[in-house]
Amino acid sequence: MCLIQTIPIPEETAIGKLKRSAFLGFGFLSFCDDNNLGMMPTLVVQTYNTREPTAASLKALKMGMGHNPWTNQFSRLGRGEPENAITVMINSQLLDLGSLEKSAVASGYGYAVFKRGAENSSDHPEVLNGNHRRVIAQEIGCKQYEAYLKAGKHLENVMDLDKEVSSRSKKTTEASEEHVKSRSVARMSSRWLVAFYDEGERSNASWISLRQT
Repeated sequence: MCLIQTIPIPEETAIGKLKRSAFLGFGFLSFCDDNNLGMMPTLVVQTYNTREPTAASLKALKMGMGHNPWTNQFSRLGRGEPENAITVMINSQLLDLGSLEKSAVASGYGYAVFKRGAENSSDHPEVLNGNHRRVIAQEIGCKQYEAYLKAGKHLENVMDLDKEVSSRSKKTTEASEEHVKSRSVARMSSRWLVAFYDEGERSNASWISLRQT
């Protein structure tokens, strides 16, 4: 079910052909922060779609997703559906393109995989459209992200104590396991499907980003 207003673009038009040729595939990203938990360069937002995610616009979009403000649950979030994907333009060299899917898959989509060292690139991915959905994904996963950061700080403290005795204690092992677990939970809770487009079409980005929220 499509939860956002879109502008249909027939595939036989010039714009439709452009989008099809630039399309790299679908894959999940974690939006609890803006660098996919340190696995990619920081996202750039609102360059092409400059609409500010206001409280009113976010509330309206959440209502369309069946948001219950009392339980903070959504009845039709749709974050794994291609028609609700966030549109991102990226340097294709940063991605393992084999991790993306170009068409609908019955088993669902996997996470987009970045090549080693991609996080150090100065070539930043850009959100062409979907900034409101990005903010909502962050809100959904904020508590889990805070737990992950807390677990990381705890691990650092325990490791500092271990350095004093030059050994790895049981507490460090347990703290490390908790850090890994909390990272996985944070990543899952804030995930949203992304439609990736090759930045080689950057001059046509405003056409590729023809979506409304």
